[in-house]
Amino acid sequence: MDGDSDQQSIACEGAARGPVAVVRHRSEHCISRTNIDPDALTVLYRLKQAGFDAYLVGGAVRDLLLGLHPKDFDVGTSAHPRDIRNLFRNCFLVGRRFRLAHVRFGDKVIETSTFRCEPDAGSIQMAEGGRHRDNTFGTPAEDALRRDFTINGLFYDIRSFDVIDYVGGLTDLEKRLVRCIGDPDVRFPEDPVRMMRAVRFASRFKFQIEPATYIAIERHAGEIRKAATARLLEEVYRLFAARSSEGTFRHLLQSGLMSVLMPELADFLEDSPERQDACWRLLGALDSRPPEVDLVSPEVLLGVLYHGVYTQRLRECGSEPSIHDCTETAAGVLEPFFERYQAPKRLFYSLLHLLPAIHHLVNETDPEHAGRWMNQEWARAAVVLMDCVARADHERPTAPLSKWLMALESRRGAHDHLPVHGAHPRRHEPEQRRSGPRPRA
Repeated sequence: MDGDSDQQSIACEGAARGPVAVVRHRSEHCISRTNIDPDALTVLYRLKQAGFDAYLVGGAVRDLLLGLHPKDFDVGTSAHPRDIRNLFRNCFLVGRRFRLAHVRFGDKVIETSTFRCEPDAGSIQMAEGGRHRDNTFGTPAEDALRRDFTINGLFYDIRSFDVIDYVGGLTDLEKRLVRCIGDPDVRFPEDPVRMMRAVRFASRFKFQIEPATYIAIERHAGEIRKAATARLLEEVYRLFAARSSEGTFRHLLQSGLMSVLMPELADFLEDSPERQDACWRLLGALDSRPPEVDLVSPEVLLGVLYHGVYTQRLRECGSEPSIHDCTETAAGVLEPFFERYQAPKRLFYSLLHLLPAIHHLVNETDPEHAGRWMNQEWARAAVVLMDCVARADHERPTAPLSKWLMALESRRGAHDHLPVHGAHPRRHEPEQRRSGPRPRA
């Protein structure tokens, strides 16, 4: 633990005395340009050729060092936003909190940001959701100190092929630790969503959360209420990313964050270890879903999360609940979440139908016998959720998911060739007789 304490002091004191960079040369790391997106290389090289400093930054460097393929490639540079826009005709400036340059290549975006430093107290403005709004530019070292966790504060220099570390991120990658940069008792209240990101990274990479960081999460869990509602909802969906939702929600429950984010779910799980086990099995089934179901809809995510609560309350309605009972029960389970996060009503009504449908589908072994359920617009979400429920409960038989998906596609193909309801081939209509007197010649 002495090494961890020293590492924490480096991260906390760096802003005061200036961090000393640790440089890992090309022969000492595994990053190769062949693993970097060609469009990101285009942005990096053009900025360098124009005389600016430019580095690959953040999660892309972390993932490459872990041997993973990054989802996004972000660039940090000494060029100001207008300089970036002048260099790239395909560049758009976005953001109110601070200006970012989005360099577009078709549907792909290379997010390019100017190095920033901690602003003077007099220049700070509070943005919605408790975060600071500022555009105070700085150096690479100052920019690294403003990032959330040490493993996300690494830079890759495309010219020298070096990895540059101002915050101890290389050591924490080797120790498999998620550690807050700076004092977590200050950084988490600044941006409470960082606490959700900490548990998500720990679960995704199977890292431990550094003790001081974890204690601060427990201490400041209630601060999460200060974050903007729309941003919180987006982060809730991200908790399911990278097929690591089971570990993420375990961390949420243990740290106390779930009691703030989803108090009704936390109360349900804390009452019984058996309920927790059922929830973890269902989330594990979602994480281990077949490769043909890579992206899943919010209906599936929330259906998996609240299926246990819904099933338990449905049992309280009696042995044979009616459709009305099922719908009313689903509404009672879902309303607190939708009121808290102002999620779309369309999603709410889809789940009102989807949750009751699962109890019909989960014991059905032949998609051809599923009837009208397969014609609904939420049918694919219901099939994916049904498959997760069936695999979480090994005693329940089900047809392979691929068979259900093929049945859905065949039904859609058949419906695509049917005439639209009410449409008929154009027929010759007799000319209607004029009413009233004929006009005189």
